[in-house]
Amino acid sequence: MVDIRPFKGISYNPKKVNLSSVVSPPYDVISPAGQEFYYDQDEHNIIRVILGKEHVDDSQLNNKYSRAKNYLSKWIQGETLQQDDHEGIYVYRQTFSVRDKVCSLTGMVALVRLEELGKG
Repeated sequence: MVDIRPFKGISYNPKKVNLSSVVSPPYDVISPAGQEFYYDQDEHNIIRVILGKEHVDDSQLNNKYSRAKNYLSKWIQGETLQQDDHEGIYVYRQTFSVRDKVCSLTGMVALVRLEELGKG
């Protein structure tokens, strides 16, 4: 049986940021020019977490992933990101165009227990 549970989500605080300036498309459809565009939109744009810049002096301890962690921690501490007071299962709808056809996708985000392959 599937074990699905609610959780306390984290989202942008609209009192701290303009939501339209901190969102971006999924990382795998963003060009290098698009990456620059979203970096320039706002210092809190999610691009810094999902598609951080690589630096020539990156190391195993200091790289785009460690910087993403630091951005998230800083944004939570500064209340740019806020955790919901109550647990929930989050339903979302995305609307987009493909070859002049409008499509929509509905999904949910929840905690799900993973079982070892072959069990359960």
